[in-house]
Amino acid sequence: MKSLLVSITLIFSIHSLSFAEPERSQEEMFMELKVSAEQGNSDSQTHLGSFYLFGLGTEQNPIKALEWYERAAAQGNPYAQLNLALMYDNGQGIQQDYEKARQWYEKAAEQGDATAQFNLGFMYAKGQGGLQDYAKSRDWYEKAGDLGHTQALFNLALVYANGEGVQQDYRKARELYEKAAILGEVRAQLNLALLYHSGQGIPQDYAKAREWYEKAAAQGVAIAQFNLGSMYVKGQGVQQDTATAKEMFGSACKNGLQEGCNAYRILND
Repeated sequence: MKSLLVSITLIFSIHSLSFAEPERSQEEMFMELKVSAEQGNSDSQTHLGSFYLFGLGTEQNPIKALEWYERAAAQGNPYAQLNLALMYDNGQGIQQDYEKARQWYEKAAEQGDATAQFNLGFMYAKGQGGLQDYAKSRDWYEKAGDLGHTQALFNLALVYANGEGVQQDYRKARELYEKAAILGEVRAQLNLALLYHSGQGIPQDYAKAREWYEKAAAQGVAIAQFNLGSMYVKGQGVQQDTATAKEMFGSACKNGLQEGCNAYRILND
């Protein structure tokens, strides 16, 4: 069975504005936002910051973006606080500053923003902007996970699977993988299948392994396709089926997995 090397990842997203009147030009929307922003509307200030950041209806200007985000953030706007944190975290048009990123993430996270909670959890896990703190990382991942943030659930599962700051607990990892997998997180679907396939810390269950491999395979995950093919070759949780195995190995090969190409050739001889 081919295994998967997994790691914690950081997700960036900038809050953007959608308009009900798409026929209006970006230049017109920019001018309307500017008027409203100068009157003190924090939502308009936030959106104006995004227009400057991405050059929508005006010349791209990260410094202006930062200024408008700061005005809105000072009024407590969580989206502005998040976007400020992301700019500092990513060094987007400004000097990267993990400490300032952490400070703004915390303000947005305390207002219930799941992306800020997730990124804050990541920073504490990696020790960015301060000391590494697995307990705080886990706490913020849990908060984001409670709001349905799939990457947070996945990373929290990794914490328990790898024993990072907690006692290794595969059953807890399985529970969290399953929550994320049900929400469509493909890495969680694959890791859940791997746990059931290997019986690592939980009862081995080929039927459940096949079920989750199929979901990940349908999303083009080569390792899931390869392992599913292997199950059909061996008759693990399914009736032996060389034709289906060959199809799965072929798909894994097309998705760049050399082992899939090798297995396909063997069955094709």
